[in-house]
Amino acid sequence: MLSKTLIYRRLPWIRASEGRDCGPSVFASVAHFYKHRITLEQARSLVGADRNGTSLAGLRDGGRAIGLESRPAQAIYSALQHIQLPAIAHLKGGEGHYVVIHKWSPTSVVVLDPSRGLRTLSKAEFEAMWSGYLVEFKPTAALKPREIDVKPFKTLLQLARQHKLMLGIVLFFALLATSLGWVTSFFMQILIDSIIPNRDQALLFALGLGLILVSVFQSTLQFGRLWLSAKVGQHVHQAYSAQYIDRLLRLPMKVFDVRCIPGLVLRVTQADGVQLALSEGLITILADVAMFVTALGIIAFYNPIAALIAAAALPLVWFVLFALNDRVYNAQLAAIIRMEEFTSQMVDVFDCVRTIKVFGAEEQYKALLNEKLANFTKSRMDSRINIALPSAWSVLATSLITASILWYGSSQVFAGRMTPGELVVLFGMVAFYLQPIQRLPATILNLRTALLGIERMDEITTLPDEASRTSEPIALAEVKGEIKFNDVHFAYMRNKMVLKKLNFEIKPGETVAIVGETGSGKTSLANLIAGFYLPTHGDVLIDGISTRNIDPDELRRSISAVFQNTRLLQQSIRDNITLMRDTDLELIRNAAKIAQADEFIAGQMYGYESQVARGGDNFSSGQGQRITLARALLKNAPILILDEATSNLDSATEQGFLQALEDNRAGRTTVVIAHRLSTILRADRILVMENGEIIESGSHDQLVAQAGHYYNLIKGQITKPAPEPIVMPETHLNQLAA
Repeated sequence: MLSKTLIYRRLPWIRASEGRDCGPSVFASVAHFYKHRITLEQARSLVGADRNGTSLAGLRDGGRAIGLESRPAQAIYSALQHIQLPAIAHLKGGEGHYVVIHKWSPTSVVVLDPSRGLRTLSKAEFEAMWSGYLVEFKPTAALKPREIDVKPFKTLLQLARQHKLMLGIVLFFALLATSLGWVTSFFMQILIDSIIPNRDQALLFALGLGLILVSVFQSTLQFGRLWLSAKVGQHVHQAYSAQYIDRLLRLPMKVFDVRCIPGLVLRVTQADGVQLALSEGLITILADVAMFVTALGIIAFYNPIAALIAAAALPLVWFVLFALNDRVYNAQLAAIIRMEEFTSQMVDVFDCVRTIKVFGAEEQYKALLNEKLANFTKSRMDSRINIALPSAWSVLATSLITASILWYGSSQVFAGRMTPGELVVLFGMVAFYLQPIQRLPATILNLRTALLGIERMDEITTLPDEASRTSEPIALAEVKGEIKFNDVHFAYMRNKMVLKKLNFEIKPGETVAIVGETGSGKTSLANLIAGFYLPTHGDVLIDGISTRNIDPDELRRSISAVFQNTRLLQQSIRDNITLMRDTDLELIRNAAKIAQADEFIAGQMYGYESQVARGGDNFSSGQGQRITLARALLKNAPILILDEATSNLDSATEQGFLQALEDNRAGRTTVVIAHRLSTILRADRILVMENGEIIESGSHDQLVAQAGHYYNLIKGQITKPAPEPIVMPETHLNQLAA
């Protein structure tokens, strides 16, 4: 007995592309099952996936967002007969895992594993894995059919149209070069049927000269085709990669906070596949189709029965290609994903190599990298084997057809129905006809690989950028620097509020310090001011305009910031301060002087042109922090955010910077997040945070007098005044002697 399921529908396998993608993957598969087709990236957004994975609540909310009645439940195995399938089950063990329950019977269950595909498990096997939790989905009237946004072949055709003239020339060269190859067969017919029997030396010389000229012309055409293909490929590769980089830089900060950044960056390397798809995929297929049809027509002209025998090769090869299509696709995708995982892990490990060495953890991380490498090499081997299967079959099929044609043609010559020269032409045409069929698997698979690369890049380029969150942005006039929080609540993840009930105002030109324990929400507050995130509820107002209605680029033109753990770029000190904007050196030096950085920069061998190592490792943390401070001050924005911006500075340097900042604060609103009392004391007002709420507000003296949370936070930094000397009575003086 099968449980309630629409078993006539195919459950698509949306493979997970990262280790924590099982939730979005199974959700996308369920959505596809109900013809609401979404990409893996869109599924991530709908279910609220982050670096820790996806919750049952996220799967429920994602289903409701697309029109599915979604119900998390806890059940036993026998109760699954009452659950509408497909449903998503949570597996226990390790970090947890999700699968789709596709079919159920009293003795076994068919599940779709996002990393392994469809599997049949016995009741005992499934019960041993299952945590007992699942999410059931039922379609409602609100569920609408939806077509997938990412259409890689459509993207490929759009790219081809942009270069249609040059690609047309490439195709013409390919067809002409192939046609010249056919001439050889006709030359051989003349040689066998006319020149050799008649011993015609003059015609033999002319034929030989003609063959040489044809070969030279054919080689020239082939070179021209390859050169033009490379030229078009270069333009397409550069343009498509630039488009990807542009979109990557314009994505919301949330994407980078919840995703593996090296994995996103590595996708740009798959633009190589676009060049391959155009030059070795699309053009080759078009040329091969023309070659195939023409050669088959010539064969039919010479002998219709031979044409029928030759035509049998195509369905033989195509059937195997179709049968192995999904298997090859999944193997190729797995190889790409494992390569990205290995490369990302390599970058991560060697980015922290100093820490690994100081703790003597080389062996542990060598084992980790070797495990990732083994997964990658195994998946690549699986991919190559799966690609080799249809290629090997095509060679076998075409060899059988060739042998059949040879046998049939020879019998026709023996019967006197065909001359030896005609057999040579026929056999040559069969060889030309079978060439595109023999390379058809490789051509199709190369095209699929390229389309897979386009698909993975388009998953990112189709994500909404930051600007799209505001449909009708309100222009900011000259920003005065007023900041206001109106009943602001904020959560990075669903139902986990990190900021609650924030209501306060910062006046233009005011310096306000935000203090609180680690995790109290200080940096989240700064992220809202900078427009990296929008409030979950309420509004953040800049000069009376909600950040919901301000274009993010325009908002950030009025904001400068130094955030915790700001890294330096692997460029010159000058470029790190200016961020590659053309700026007068005197302005750069003035900003560096305020940041107390000019003196140590001038002491470098090449001054401001000195190169910064990866992450700023050739400078101390204090020096790196001063460079980032100079960067923020150079912008001279009306709003300045300093999030633990002086935590790595020694006391003397910090005081010098704070004094210089105060001397140059005219008209600037400054938000300071700090733990040091020396930094807090210079603020006009202090806001004290605890558990995402502001619990105290006032000046330093006022808050100390209250002896509340603020006092408890900083009392260890308050220096008690030395006691006044006590005047001793005269009688006591006589009691002391030495």
